[in-house]
Amino acid sequence: MVLLEVLGLLLSVKQQLLAFAVSSRKIDELPGGERQGRNDFRKIGYNGPCPPPGKPHRYFYKLYALNGKLDLKPGASKQELEQAMEGRILGKAEWMGKYQR
Repeated sequence: MVLLEVLGLLLSVKQQLLAFAVSSRKIDELPGGERQGRNDFRKIGYNGPCPPPGKPHRYFYKLYALNGKLDLKPGASKQELEQAMEGRILGKAEWMGKYQR
């Protein structure tokens, strides 16, 4: 069984945004107009990894290039995001990191 956990969703990132720090701000819309979705904690914003003690857990970070802007409201879920992206993905990058306590 594979359990995927969403730690944060950042929506409507501007094309000119080349790098960003993960926002610790728990607000629907960031000053640049980017919107944040709901994570698996049912909260807005990013909640970092917090695995139980023991062996390392893997965390996957994904970035998608789309052929247009998605019309998602702040607080969108992972499922809503995936449905809105269907047929619109031009490219994808994925990074996997390990973390343990």
